Amino acid sequence: MALEWDYAYPSPIVDRTPGVLGVEFLEPAELGLSESLGERLMSWLDRMPDWDAPEGSDPGWTREGLTLAYDLQHEVGPDITVLYGGRPVADHRGP
Repeated sequence: MALEWDYAYPSPIVDRTPGVLGVEFLEPAELGLSESLGERLMSWLDRMPDWDAPEGSDPGWTREGLTLAYDLQHEVGPDITVLYGGRPVADHRGP
C-alpha cells in the first residue's frame, strides 16, 4: 500500500499490491487503523499544497506525510510494505 495524494483522491491510502490494476483507494476505517491516525491522514490530504506550487515548496507538509507513512506502517504491521514517494518507508530512514 502507498500513502499518496492528488486532488481527486478520496483517501490518501492506495492499494499498490502487485497485480492490482488502476487505483484502488483504501479507507482508514476499513483497514482497522486507529481513529486518530485516520483523522490525521484525511486532514493531511485536505491540506495538500496548491496544484501550481513548485515541488518541495512545502517541506513541512512533505515531512508530515513521511511521519504519517511511518505511523501507517506501524499500525498495519511488518507483513505489509507502506510506500511513500514511491519507495518503502524503511528506505527513507537515514544512517
